[in-house]
Amino acid sequence: MLVSQEAPWAPPWVDLVIGGQKAIEQWRRHKHLYVFVDFGNLGDGMTGSRFCSNLRKEPGADRVDIVLMSDMIQPHHLAWAQQTRASGVIVRSLEAVIGRVAPASVNTPVQLAVQHAAQSALAPVSAPVAPIPATAGAPVAAAALDKGSLIKVVSLVESRLHIHARMGPARSIVVADAVEDYAREFPGTLPTAADLAQRVAHDIRSPADRAEFLKSFVGGE
Repeated sequence: MLVSQEAPWAPPWVDLVIGGQKAIEQWRRHKHLYVFVDFGNLGDGMTGSRFCSNLRKEPGADRVDIVLMSDMIQPHHLAWAQQTRASGVIVRSLEAVIGRVAPASVNTPVQLAVQHAAQSALAPVSAPVAPIPATAGAPVAAAALDKGSLIKVVSLVESRLHIHARMGPARSIVVADAVEDYAREFPGTLPTAADLAQRVAHDIRSPADRAEFLKSFVGGE
């Protein structure tokens, strides 16, 4: 199964799905052995990393090969994939997908389907990275913000992740997941920058960078 908003290179024999929740429902019906998913937004607000975490919770999904895709693989992609229990990361292309499913030379969809069906065991899924302890302190109270303010808050947190944690493009995924978690926990309210900072801080691997990042939100936003 391929989960992507746009994949013009996808052949007709691939089960292409747009939307993370729809893809989970599709997997429940067909129990795909291989799932390839974009890192970013999947078309329904769910990110690839969030999809990966959600699918892993499904009964029987612990042995599925869930592979995240990116136009360019960077070190933080690999770390993020490990943390979300993805099996790996590949370049976003048909050649990379085929190479993952069938490392040996594959010339036709029929050959690929045969190898796919014959595979009885998948490579072990990478163990998740141990969670980084949350920063001490009570959660920041939620504020009633309009959506324009939310955009500013998200931009602020993303920029400080870039400045203080040297986090690359994955910062947009990290912040989007934090917003989603907050909305689920506090329905009807929108987070402040400090709220999001507390939630994304565990994704900063360096303790010094994490401390510097959180310090930038002390005393106002």
